[in-house]
Amino acid sequence: MARIRGFCFLIAALAAVSGSDIAIAATFTVTRQDDPVPNGCQVNDCSLREAVNAASTLTAEANAIVLAAGTYTMTRGQLNVLANVKIVGDSRDTTLIKGDGTDPLFNAVTDQDVEFDDLTIDGQGAHALDVTATSVTSFFDARVATASEVWALGPTDAYGVLNFYRTDIRSMVNSGNANITFLTCTALGLEIADGAQGAVIVEATVIDGALDPTQPSGLTLRNHTDAYINDTTIKSTTLGLRLLGTGAESVDIERLNYMGNDAPLYVRQAATVSIIDSDFSSNTATGIAPGALRINDAGADVTVTQSTFSNNNGSDDAGGAVLVESGGSLAIRNSTFSGNNFTTAAAAMDARGAAIGFRNDANTTSLSLKQVTIVAPTVGPVGVSGTTLGGYGGASGLLITVFNSVLQGSCSLDASAINSASGNVKTTGDTCQFGAGTNTLSATASSLALGSLGFHGGRTRTFLPAATSVAIDNANNAFCQPTDQRRYARPFGAGCDAGAVEVGDILFADGFE
Repeated sequence: MARIRGFCFLIAALAAVSGSDIAIAATFTVTRQDDPVPNGCQVNDCSLREAVNAASTLTAEANAIVLAAGTYTMTRGQLNVLANVKIVGDSRDTTLIKGDGTDPLFNAVTDQDVEFDDLTIDGQGAHALDVTATSVTSFFDARVATASEVWALGPTDAYGVLNFYRTDIRSMVNSGNANITFLTCTALGLEIADGAQGAVIVEATVIDGALDPTQPSGLTLRNHTDAYINDTTIKSTTLGLRLLGTGAESVDIERLNYMGNDAPLYVRQAATVSIIDSDFSSNTATGIAPGALRINDAGADVTVTQSTFSNNNGSDDAGGAVLVESGGSLAIRNSTFSGNNFTTAAAAMDARGAAIGFRNDANTTSLSLKQVTIVAPTVGPVGVSGTTLGGYGGASGLLITVFNSVLQGSCSLDASAINSASGNVKTTGDTCQFGAGTNTLSATASSLALGSLGFHGGRTRTFLPAATSVAIDNANNAFCQPTDQRRYARPFGAGCDAGAVEVGDILFADGFE
């Protein structure tokens, strides 16, 4: 992730300003909204095309093109931007530039810096903007209309930059070989495609399907390299978050709020994916899928830490909230599951694993749990088998380990599905094939005394066991994680606690009195 981390410095610089601070050599004021035959940008008689042409003749420094409120309709083909230029409108709600629906609206064909501020660009079904991959193109307080793609094209050994800051994006962005950043944006549906060499950053952005329920919505990253998603909300979308295609190296997801979506976070990509401090709640799959997270690629290596999954509903026969299959690898650490379940139709298919499901595969599907708390739903549709953990496949094609976890509910497993288990606390007997030894198999809900799901410190919701809980000091210290879900140190007291939370004196847990 070195390239992405370095690129974050650009984000910090963008956040410090409300717009560009580039030096302006000349300013061209557009005075008419039609698209006549160009004959020069004259005072009181200057179309947008004439202003773009005039600005493109002055290549030494950036030039500004200013548009008042209104709709500017281009009927003579694309606008070729040949120099550094900043195009500024009145606001994205009042200044609209529309293309002819056939040609790209804007075409920045040279290695120049281009900026769009306070306006909307609408290709009306054609591309809104084509840029070369070695240029720097930025949007501030702007909007890209529905069915108005932005494409970055260029040589495979070059890296351009696409920046979207406080911008509303309603269409696909093909990043080509450009590094692409979305900072403090809103979006309905966003697809970032074919970024064979570029990196993707999505920061402090809201992707909301409620902006237009009649349109497909969600975030798709396809054929990119690295990606970093931070402090972002994805809600009420039809497609959810999808990681697809080839070429990915790593995807870092931190503080993702994923709620009310019709599809899970879908990993069908040979990439290393890290999900940290995230909350997945009330997602119900309308297709055949789990509610919150699906790993479906033999090359996918996914780690989930300090995260919470609550009230998600799956529509497949395995995995109400989470499903790993097709030889994928999933490790869950210091995380909490509560009230996850299946739809009625899925329950009728002998659905297994209301929280976490799995399927074996010739490439060996891998599932590892450490310091995880799983609480089954109190009610659910008839037919669910395994209210916490369950799936299909035995010893062949599976590698499942469960350490120092709390499972309040049942499991549904084929014979020999569990490879190793230690330090777990479990209700309803040994339905999980944990065996005796260091595992506690006869706990009751009252002896666990987990309390209610809520904020008990840290960034995500947890269960805070009472001081009398059987989970306290009952884990195997050989597998004790250094911190709990709230990042409080382990162990506290005589030993490590089973589950996502280490109970103890938290007054000084974060280093402050």
